[in-house]
Amino acid sequence: MTHEVHAEQARRKRSVEEKQQSSIPSLPGPKAVTWILYEPMDRDKSLLLAMTSSLITSFFPYPSPFFPVTHKMALNSFL
Repeated sequence: MTHEVHAEQARRKRSVEEKQQSSIPSLPGPKAVTWILYEPMDRDKSLLLAMTSSLITSFFPYPSPFFPVTHKMALNSFL
């Protein structure tokens, strides 16, 4: 009796799986993807990036010394 019950459950499970496979399209499985997050940078660009980021972070908490310099730069560029 138990063998017949297990056989019936297995048959139902197979029929449900067959219905699901036919009604739901199959999606491709996961592929091994290698992400390249950065490209190597030459020395000049890295120094420029380091200088600009240090200037931005140093003038962020106390920006008032930066205002007269930028004002003079703006006046010299238009006059």
